[in-house]
Amino acid sequence: WWPPGARTRPAAGLHWSAQSPVGKYTVQVASYSAENEAQKMAADLKAKGFSSFYTSADAKGQTWYRVSVGLFSTQDEASKFKSKLMEETKISGAFIQKIVK
Repeated sequence: WWPPGARTRPAAGLHWSAQSPVGKYTVQVASYSAENEAQKMAADLKAKGFSSFYTSADAKGQTWYRVSVGLFSTQDEASKFKSKLMEETKISGAFIQKIVK
């Protein structure tokens, strides 16, 4: 499920729970112009036991596929998880993103 008019929509094959993600936080770990690259990274993270997914977003007329991990109620929870995720996966960069639409 994703709200109508959202700027970021789940990519093909992604299923959200019935609960709205709006107002929650996630940790974005990558962005790719090729969907297959995002699929691969999300699958690799899932294989390591992380709740990963990717979404598509339009940026300056080009579609990008953003890979994120987790869905957290607070920014503090997401921040703590981000530190753990980066340590365990050796991901060099990640940021916390609030889902606003």
